This record gives sequence, structure tokens and C-alpha cells, in this order.
Amino acid sequence: MTSSTGLCTLSRLGCFAALYRQVTVAVKHGIETGFFADPARMERLDVIFARRYLDALAQWRAQAEPSGCWAFAFARAASRRPTVLQHLLLGMKRHINLDLGIAAAQTRRATNCPRSTMTSVASTPSWPT
Repeated sequence: MTSSTGLCTLSRLGCFAALYRQVTVAVKHGIETGFFADPARMERLDVIFARRYLDALAQWRAQAEPSGCWAFAFARAASRRPTVLQHLLLGMKRHINLDLGIAAAQTRRATNCPRSTMTSVASTPSWPT
């Protein structure tokens, strides 16, 4: 098995995947330790959110067309010219700006969660370090 840091040396696509894996592990830990007020809803959001990225990546690898913003990011991964940080930011921007809103809306509908509860995430205390 390739380590998370090793993914980035194999492909620039691996840079975001390695970072994303670390974040997903941290969210899972938060769910398991009661950091979130509604762990079941957070787990649902996390799964829907992750699935959007993984589906876009699978489409790209199958030479299908993911959403335009993901296609742009994945196409740039073929180049070594942008720095690793730029590749990470490119992936983060796509995932947060496109996928998070869609995942939050789908989670809200699936859990019959009031809109005010979903927007209160912005006032959640800082992530534990």
C-alpha cells in the first residue's frame, strides 16, 4: 500500500487525495468522539461530500466527463508546473465551492434538518488540535 505522502509523488492527483484522506480521518475521529452535535447527520454529510469527489475522480479516470470545475483541476494534475500547494488549493476550491453546498443540501433534505441548523455549522467551536 502506498503511504499518503507517497501518493503525491506518483501523481499530482494524489496530492489532493492524500490531504483529503487525512481530513476524512480527522472528521471520523470527531464523529466517534462526540465533537459534532449530531454525529449521524455529520457522518451522512461526510459520506455524501466524499462521494462527490470520488465520483468525479472515477469519471476522470474512466475518461468520462466530470463537472467542468473538476475536469479543469484534474487536467492541471498532468502538469508539474503549478506547485503542490497550488494543486491542493485547486482541489480544495472545487470540493468546497461546488461539492460542499450540494452535499449540505442533500443532507438537510435526507435528515429533515432545519436550514438554520445546517447554517449554524459556521459557528461551531474550533476543531480540536
